[in-house]
Amino acid sequence: MSSGLVAKDDLDHRITFAAEHEEEDFYSKGFSTTDQEMDMSGFVLEYGANISDRFYVTVAGRRDLNSLFQNANTYRLTFAGWVVDNVRVHTSKGTGIKNPTMFQLFGSTPTYTGNADLRPEKNSTWDIGSEYHFDRVDGYVDLTYFHSDIDDLIVGAGLSSTNIPSDSDIQGVELSVVLNPTQNLRLDGSYTYTDTDDGNGNELVRRPKHLASINSSYLLSNQKTRLTAGIQYNGKQDDYEYDVFWNTTQVSLSDYTLVNAAISHQFNEHIELFGRVNNLLDEEYEEVLTYGTMGINAMVGITIKGGL
Repeated sequence: MSSGLVAKDDLDHRITFAAEHEEEDFYSKGFSTTDQEMDMSGFVLEYGANISDRFYVTVAGRRDLNSLFQNANTYRLTFAGWVVDNVRVHTSKGTGIKNPTMFQLFGSTPTYTGNADLRPEKNSTWDIGSEYHFDRVDGYVDLTYFHSDIDDLIVGAGLSSTNIPSDSDIQGVELSVVLNPTQNLRLDGSYTYTDTDDGNGNELVRRPKHLASINSSYLLSNQKTRLTAGIQYNGKQDDYEYDVFWNTTQVSLSDYTLVNAAISHQFNEHIELFGRVNNLLDEEYEEVLTYGTMGINAMVGITIKGGL
């Protein structure tokens, strides 16, 4: 017979408090002269509980103070727990707020004029998922469903920015796998399907339906040299195209695949030499319509930690 009570020694508590303050000045002199400032303060209080190393709960609240926008309260709740030895379930729910940037509000260029009437984005999100941990190999697979509702989503609108008047919706599923077949080899992969709606039946721009990646990392037998490689797939996505009168049309950007590779060597606890090659296949692609991206490129560097 089991009891629903939890022994004191099996319950760990954690309380966290954080505060931050930021002052931002924006000055522009050109097509128009603008001198603006924004003061922002945030306060967070979070409670976390670990019950018998089996169930984990957090409850967090945040208060944001802003000199340009209405003060806001947001929250986040999370739960994770082992239902059996190999299966862990997890879920979370929360709200958030995203203020317009100073450039979106007051910026001025030959092709852009800020919109001082922009409102902050407000979102409500939740997710639920489950992990299965393997017995014969160190690793797990996770499947998660997520859903977000966004009020007053900020988007570009020709020569300025605006809030979408209808509620936008983002939902999808994410599958991820992490495997450690040996102590020296790590493999991980993920796939995300995302469905979006701007409230009028149109897809949100720059949010691909399909995203996938596969990455590997191998530590050589000398325990100092590590080889890594990764493949990233970005599916088709919509973007805005403007005509000479700045009328907008949604167009589709092509999908693309990037291959990256890297090597690092740890000489000692203080010095590491590394090199990496990005876009190894020299893929031509666009993340934003008409904006160029880098072809094959490489970097070599050294990392120094602590005293020599």
